Amino acid sequence: MGDSVVENMFVDEDERATVCISRYLRDAGHSVPVRNAGVTGATTLDLYQLLVAKCLPLRPRGIILTSGMMDIVRMSSGKSFWEGLIEPADALDCPNILGEAESYDGLNATRNSILQLFHSTCTQFNIPFLLTTWGFTPRMRTCAGVKTLGSDYCDWLGRALQINDATRHIAEQNGIYFVDLAEQMQDKDIFYYDGLHPNGRGCKKIGDLIGPELSKILDSKLWF
Repeated sequence: MGDSVVENMFVDEDERATVCISRYLRDAGHSVPVRNAGVTGATTLDLYQLLVAKCLPLRPRGIILTSGMMDIVRMSSGKSFWEGLIEPADALDCPNILGEAESYDGLNATRNSILQLFHSTCTQFNIPFLLTTWGFTPRMRTCAGVKTLGSDYCDWLGRALQINDATRHIAEQNGIYFVDLAEQMQDKDIFYYDGLHPNGRGCKKIGDLIGPELSKILDSKLWF
């Protein structure tokens, strides 16, 4: 699950990261299909709604989440995660605060809470949950999604690094399965076609990073 970084619509379907992960697992002796549930433009809250409304009924054997880019877009817009997502219910006797603009720190804290909701929901349904960071290079300043931010590259870079740090902390704090893609792929243009979205080589790298972690879990019978 993730945004356009996961959906990756401009890379051939047979070369996308989910296929590369499946291929790695097959070569390691595990016949486990990995489905692409990436949605371009989705925030982490959008993806949580997708998890509850569409993914849980499919009884998945595991969930992998890579998100953050669109959260930065929402943070840079000065809007709430809830604004533009749903029409919040209005109570007659109290103001509705969920649709109001939040500070950057407030939105980052909200994102952390949503990640914990992912973990708690997967735990309740006995579905293993794996979190990842996401990498990028300076060349992504020309990416269409980054251009919509209306902020300079240094501002965007600081927020991206902070989000990845927060993801690492949430995974460590909650004992969540975790793969640090950014640590291995950060600032390496050979893995991206626009500095943000992985090309075929980048997808292969993702498969080579996530695949071994899944394979170890499968071998140990801790997952599935």
